Formats: sequence, structure tokens, C-alpha cells
Amino acid sequence: MAPIAELVMATFNNTRPVNGLPPTHNPGLISNPMALYNETLLLTALGLFQHSIIFGLVFLFRGFDPKKVCDLRWLVTVFAATFVGAPAVFLFDRHLDMIKQYFFLEHEAVEYLLFGVVCLPNLVHGREGWVLGAGWAGVCAITLYAAFDDFHWHSTDVIAWNAFISDSLVGIAGVVLALRAWRGLKNGGVQMPATVERLWAEVFAGMGMACHGFTTLPVPPVFTAIVYFDLDPKWFAYAWAFVFAALLATMGLSAPMIKLFIRDCWYGRADEINENGDEDYGYSETD
Repeated sequence: MAPIAELVMATFNNTRPVNGLPPTHNPGLISNPMALYNETLLLTALGLFQHSIIFGLVFLFRGFDPKKVCDLRWLVTVFAATFVGAPAVFLFDRHLDMIKQYFFLEHEAVEYLLFGVVCLPNLVHGREGWVLGAGWAGVCAITLYAAFDDFHWHSTDVIAWNAFISDSLVGIAGVVLALRAWRGLKNGGVQMPATVERLWAEVFAGMGMACHGFTTLPVPPVFTAIVYFDLDPKWFAYAWAFVFAALLATMGLSAPMIKLFIRDCWYGRADEINENGDEDYGYSETD
């Protein structure tokens, strides 16, 4: 049983709640009324609670507006915030339990959104609610699969290799974003200072996304080699140490974009119009 489930079960078993069970002859319930609760139920409840808190805050801070949730500046800010959570879940809980796995799943969801906003703007623009709904459905599906880990024991494999896909996509999105912004700086002619600042922020944010995405790719293969091919487990620690070292650079490269988001939330922003007369997608109003 996962450590978090053991902790919750131990808490329940050490308390003395009022027994609301009707009379029963079931020997399993007579010997242990808490037999009604098992790991699957607790892991499902944990997923519901953890995802509701994390994604609830992501939506709450944007007024539950799908377009504002898909704002590139906001997604980069959330993306960087997960870099603080990643080492925290290792430092405070060294077991590879579901709290850690659900956190990785939440991080992967942000990476998929970043890829969509950067590389598929025509698909996402105007359909933000549907895109977010599809993302939530994917998170729920994988969460339920993980909660029933007792039946297959492969939830960690699924989440790890899903991370391999999402990290690959966010690395590609970072390269696309950086090159597109760099091209805008070099070929954009006379530009407003605010536009130049935004483009430089995109260049750095793209570099940070690429740095994180590509440096995390070795982790799932290393984990698989350890579990199934008897590789020395210390390589898992080495792989994550390399990821955390790269995160220092990624956080610094994300800072200009986070600055734009916080400044524009605080002071408001002047509308930026592209050559077609439309507001630049990914930079919707923040107030």
C-alpha cells in the first residue's frame, strides 16, 4: 500500500468514530469496520482533492476565464511555479507515492497546454474552454487508472512515459517560441519598446522551456532500465540531479515573462495589435 494511504488508514484506525454501520454478520466488517475503506478509494479521493486544489487555484487566479487561463504569460508563470513544487515533493516525501505521481501529472498538463498555445494557436484560439475540458478529461482518466494501481501496478510507468511525451512537446514548443520571437526582433522593423520587451521575454521563456523539456527526457528511460533491467538505482538520483540543475537555468530564463505577467496584472497593459489588426494570441488582457 502506498505510504500516504497507510498514513490515512492508520489515522482512521487510531481514532474511535461513532459506528454507523447497521447490524451485520459480515466477519470482515465485524473484525474491522474500516474494511469499507481501501487503497483505491483513498487514492481516488486524494486525486480529487489534490487536482481540485491545484487546478482550482490556477483557474481561480484567472477568474475562471478559459482565455485568460491559456494566456502564455500565465502558463509560463504556473510552469515555473511547479519547479518549486518538484524538489519539495522529493524533500518532504522520499517515497515514490501517489502524491508525487499526481503532482507530475499536473505538471504534464501545463506542458501540454504550453505546446498547444505556442505551436497550435489556430486550434486553441477560440476553443480555449474545449481545450481545457479535454485536458481535464485526460487528467481524470490517468488519475483513475493510477488509483486502481492494485489491479495492474503500472501507473508509475504510464505517468513517467506521459512525462516523456509532454517534456518532448514543451521542448519543441520552447524552440518554436524562441525562434519565432527572435525572428520578430530581427525582422519586425520599428517596434514599440513594450513589443521589444515582450519578444525578448518570449526568447528567454522559449529557451527555458527547451532547457527543461530536453534535459528531463532521460528520466523515464533510466527509471524503466532500473525497474525492469536491473540498472543501478543511483542513476535515478543522478538523472534527477541533472534535471534540478537545469531547472535553475529554466527558472532564471522564465523570469522576464513572469515579470511581464505580474507587472501587467498590477498596472494593466497597453493593447498590442499585430499586423492583421488582431490582439496577439496568448497575450489576452489580464485585468
